[in-house]
Amino acid sequence: MSEWLIGVTAAAMLAAVARCLMPTGAVRQVGGLVCAMMLLWAVLKPLGPLTETLVGDLDLSAQMQGREMQLKQQSEQMLKSLIEQECGTYIVDKAEQMGIDCQVSVACVLDGENVWMPSSVCVTGELSLQQRRDLEQLISADLGIASGQQEYLGGR
Repeated sequence: MSEWLIGVTAAAMLAAVARCLMPTGAVRQVGGLVCAMMLLWAVLKPLGPLTETLVGDLDLSAQMQGREMQLKQQSEQMLKSLIEQECGTYIVDKAEQMGIDCQVSVACVLDGENVWMPSSVCVTGELSLQQRRDLEQLISADLGIASGQQEYLGGR
């Protein structure tokens, strides 16, 4: 009985965490369905043969694990894209405050703790040498992107 209760609790916690990480829209709807199926499976698992009758010969566990992996990968990619976009917006805003008109593209990589960190940046725009130095220093200080990982295109 206690194993069953632990299993149901773990499934509920996993479903809650997964739902929190899912983006809104179709992914969240499909993910919600998968989470509900996983929770139902955890609740009905002790019924043994009856469970197999209810769900047929499908291997729901393997399907759910595969879907869970897909959702995790999608959520990781969306998180990476969001961080890249937010860092790019931050740089553009700071550049505008410095009187610089530019476009920015930021790339992120996973660090040793599996956290997405900005690793390189490409700045496109007509920047004077001083503006480039100022922006280079700001990006290095605020985002930790070394000068060697900063590319500038279209300078004066």
